[in-house]
Amino acid sequence: MRLQVLGSGDAFASGGRGHAAYLLEGATGRILLDCGPTTLPALRRSGVAPVTVDAVLLSHFHGDHFGGVPFLVLDRRYGDAAPHPIVIAGPPGVEQRVGELARALYRGGAAAAEPEIAAFLELEPEVRTQVGPAIVTPFRVPHDPGELCLGLRIEMEGKVVVYSGDTEWFDGLPAWTRGADLLLLECTHADGTGGHHVRLPELLAQRDRLGCRRLLLTHLGPEARHAAVSAGLPVADDGLQVEL
Repeated sequence: MRLQVLGSGDAFASGGRGHAAYLLEGATGRILLDCGPTTLPALRRSGVAPVTVDAVLLSHFHGDHFGGVPFLVLDRRYGDAAPHPIVIAGPPGVEQRVGELARALYRGGAAAAEPEIAAFLELEPEVRTQVGPAIVTPFRVPHDPGELCLGLRIEMEGKVVVYSGDTEWFDGLPAWTRGADLLLLECTHADGTGGHHVRLPELLAQRDRLGCRRLLLTHLGPEARHAAVSAGLPVADDGLQVEL
């Protein structure tokens, strides 16, 4: 099993990196962790046929994390025949939010998801849920006070991957990351300024508490990326593949 980074950038695509999208793939299937607006071309560049993606796990409804879903649905409607509907799982209201976005992009509803194209699944915090080939346990993270934002603990083929989504540091995070084979952790800010994201000084102070076997930082702003590399921390780049 491996994780392929399709988009490692922040909301501003700093450094020309794509918006949030990570492909977890193994013998039993393929799952996207978030699906930012640049996901469809990133899949094609990587040689992965979009119709072979079994499910999408959405951490929250910010545009750089779910803006690519209508295009994935559009490709499934007009492209090669898919073996089964794609499962789109996210916080409660996921079907409504994706539908609103699709109608905003295509007024005639061309990107709307019909049952034979997509099946929607709501994820509730701390409820273990089967999603395609994986078992997912979502957990609440502090990011946008107006939205339910989730981190995701994913069990697949005997491995555990934890994806933080977008979050501030919070004391309960290590309880979810402990024992993970891979922790994909956002770290947007290089210093103590800026809100609602992990800051590098916090990460350095708390790193030993995470308890994961492997750490990969993503969603980095330009200053945070430079500081993380200087500190010898592993950072995600578009196209990176991590074997698990």
